[in-house]
Amino acid sequence: MKNYLAEAIDLTGDSYLNPVPAVYDNGQHPRNINQITSISIHHDASFREHDYDSVARYHSEAAGHYSRLGPGLQYHYKIDNVGQIFQIRPLTTWLYSVGSFENVTTMAICLDGNFEFQQPTREQLEALYQLIENLCTQHPEFPATWPDVRSHNDFSATACSGANLRDRILPIQDQVSAQAQLLNVGEYDWPTYQPGYQVPTPPPPAVAVPVKTPDPIVPASTVPTPPVVPATPPPIVEPDKQTPCASEAPSPAPTQPTTPNWMQQLRDFFGTTQGRTVLGVLATGIAPALMYLQHFQTDNALLAAAVLAAVTLLNTVKDALNPNVPNK
Repeated sequence: MKNYLAEAIDLTGDSYLNPVPAVYDNGQHPRNINQITSISIHHDASFREHDYDSVARYHSEAAGHYSRLGPGLQYHYKIDNVGQIFQIRPLTTWLYSVGSFENVTTMAICLDGNFEFQQPTREQLEALYQLIENLCTQHPEFPATWPDVRSHNDFSATACSGANLRDRILPIQDQVSAQAQLLNVGEYDWPTYQPGYQVPTPPPPAVAVPVKTPDPIVPASTVPTPPVVPATPPPIVEPDKQTPCASEAPSPAPTQPTTPNWMQQLRDFFGTTQGRTVLGVLATGIAPALMYLQHFQTDNALLAAAVLAAVTLLNTVKDALNPNVPNK
């Protein structure tokens, strides 16, 4: 624990906080030091910042005391948030601090903050313990001791010294109870001011995870363009001649046979009177020829060939004369 008492600051030379002589409406308030029979504990009931100018705060507070109570700050000691102890007024001057006749016989110690809403800092409680331990054990010139350490509300009807501080002051009866109530309590407001404070070791840097480098973006101008193969245009099919797919292709329509030119000429010839006469002669001539072959020729194959040739000739002539019979 830090030795706060060894670093105490004496502000009794500040003429605004401790005017000399301090002339009140009833005089200068001197007293003999052996009149001190109690130690009163207070809060200033103003919100305490984390970082502030303590002396400027005390000047502002003293301005309110000047207008309501009397000249100077009405506390003998002040303790700020880092445990800095300031002596403001000499112990041989009594102050308007507890609102009763005991003003003349008490010594006032005030801690910065509003302890109805805030907590005393750990530094303030440690400094308070060191201060009252010194006053109760190292100053036989006045009779006040451990059981005489009291919260302001024990002197008069008031909320001072705030619920979060007075509940720690009322149980104090001796040094052991004072240690139990004021030491190892709360959080340091400025831990860096404490002896042996070590700067927290920063956490090790995070392990770098390798990140795959993305493939470079190739500009469009450098990407080879595949050769363009011209598409074969589909055959042009007239609308009325379009062919459906093979599975749906209709059977081709039957075509009408055409008559050869020579047959047409032969048909035209035998259609005349002269042609019919020639046809009759041919028919008359073929029959005797066949009979002659049958009488003198014993080769059946030759006879059959002759008969077939004769019949074919007659059919050809017949077909030529009849255009309604299809040509086979």
